[in-house]
Amino acid sequence: MIVAHLDSLKESFDYYFSEDMKFCDKNIWIVNPFQSDIVATGISTKADEELIDLSEDYSFKMSFD
Repeated sequence: MIVAHLDSLKESFDYYFSEDMKFCDKNIWIVNPFQSDIVATGISTKADEELIDLSEDYSFKMSFD
């Protein structure tokens, strides 16, 4: 019964927030730029390279945490 309710809730979220989630998935790097699995961000190549440099900077990561 609980599992069925949770499945129904997930479907509701998918229905109401699917477009928002696509946007969030694409811009997850904004939430945590230090993730090791950063993928296509949709930003320029230069900005993408700067993001990679930022995400690999240990001193910035320590300040972020």
